[in-house]
Amino acid sequence: MIIDSSALIAILRLEPGYERLALAITQARRRLLAAPTFLETTMGLAGDRQDEILDAAAVQGR
Repeated sequence: MIIDSSALIAILRLEPGYERLALAITQARRRLLAAPTFLETTMGLAGDRQDEILDAAAVQGR
């Protein structure tokens, strides 16, 4: 199974149906995650915390 970033984000955000996605991933014989998918997932999750990240960057930049 090749894991997509939208599936990972849905699981991490506990979106409706995340249990089905998590189960499918855990039951797969083989699981693959491409480096660009990892980056895209990280960027998607960082977008959720954009204000917090920008505030922290402003404090460190002073």
